[in-house]
Amino acid sequence: MEQQDRYTRLAEVTRLINSRLELKDMLNHVVEAISEEVVLCDSVGIYLPQGDGTYKGFAGKPEFINGKTLDMHVIDPETDMLARQIIETKETIYIPSITTDERPDAAAVDDFKIRSLLASPIVFDNEIYGLVFLFNYNMPMELSRNEIEAVEAYINMTAVAIRNANELKRKESLIAENELILDVTKALSMNQTVEQAIETCFSYLEKVLCNKNAGMHFVEASMSRYVKPRSLNHKSEWSEKAWKETHQKVNLTHGEDPLYQYVMENRQSVYLQQAEEDPRTHKEAIKEFNIRSLLMIPLVSIGDVLGVVAVPQFHGGDPYFTETQQTKARSIVDAVAPVLSTLIYMDKQELIIKDRTSALLKKNEEQAENVKELERLSKEKAMILDAAGEGIFGIDTKGYVTFCNPAALHMLGYQEDTFVETRHIHDVFSTPIMESNPESSVFDEKPKLSAEFFKREDGTLFPENMCFRRFWT
Repeated sequence: MEQQDRYTRLAEVTRLINSRLELKDMLNHVVEAISEEVVLCDSVGIYLPQGDGTYKGFAGKPEFINGKTLDMHVIDPETDMLARQIIETKETIYIPSITTDERPDAAAVDDFKIRSLLASPIVFDNEIYGLVFLFNYNMPMELSRNEIEAVEAYINMTAVAIRNANELKRKESLIAENELILDVTKALSMNQTVEQAIETCFSYLEKVLCNKNAGMHFVEASMSRYVKPRSLNHKSEWSEKAWKETHQKVNLTHGEDPLYQYVMENRQSVYLQQAEEDPRTHKEAIKEFNIRSLLMIPLVSIGDVLGVVAVPQFHGGDPYFTETQQTKARSIVDAVAPVLSTLIYMDKQELIIKDRTSALLKKNEEQAENVKELERLSKEKAMILDAAGEGIFGIDTKGYVTFCNPAALHMLGYQEDTFVETRHIHDVFSTPIMESNPESSVFDEKPKLSAEFFKREDGTLFPENMCFRRFWT
């Protein structure tokens, strides 16, 4: 459940990143997600860079700490050695006890009464977009590796959010002219599966490029250089089956293909107006697919390349793609990539959960079979005792009757519904069965039997050696 909650929060933050929320509202959602992940954290703060090299509080909780608001706090890497270190190394630093570390700004530690601290840079494509600080002024946070990794995941989401905000500002004029990108993000927020997200990508690329031949290639998770055809727009001039078979026919090994490797390693789109003349292209594939020009766009999410979207233009088809079309196409793929990343991750986790659930169900089935076998043996044992001609009864350690077979009931003159199994053994023997207190355990010491007769329901007696053997349970 804890893992499932985490995946749900990650999915929700990803959805928000692709929405039109203001940056501060978006970052407040990230802050809330981190607070839910690290329960013992007293404060979370996100600091954004200023023009003078300092970082100022922008979003976080709580609103006030010791009478100061977050936006009153400015971090200067010149005096804060911890901030300088995470900026230089671009790595998260966790300090379980602040008393043993001199790197944090002493004034901030004193003002906020910090006990433990986690500091992390907000990095995307090796560019720092801000800093995140988590600290505690009561009990130390005592963060586990899993918690730190989860916080880093949210910080990566923060980097995407800030990067997207910056990109949106740069592309604001383009978005104002065409609301297509807004439609894409809205559609993506409704997607719940990888296939739906791919279909959304193809649909909007077709609208922007007036081209229905887009294909998507994914990087295999276990082999970073191995890329294989994943999906083709179902409206394409090629069937997906023929498309994949042709890749095999021409032996197009994407992991070794210079063009695919250039796009993935540089994380840059490439548009070849004369594809057959470019030395990086696979000439046999270009000929077999009848490609004239080719647009290649990498699927990049949080610095990782998920794959490549390829949109060819065939000979005899439409004219070349314009710069505006290419820009819009890149924007669509950029919006699709983080959604695909999250959905792929969630699919993998769902498979893990299904496998574990299947294993548990199998184990439960085995346990159920064991219970059935025990019940069968118990029934067989009961049938054997019930069929015995001798009277048999059992008593517990306190001397109370726990079992009495039909033969014993008959010899004692009881009906099955009149004999109460909680009856004490003294009610069956005519004289006390032992010299100790009846409430003490019959196994406290070796029983000292003195009874020679059993007592029937009507009070008559008969010698015990005529029809009974005693069993102690």
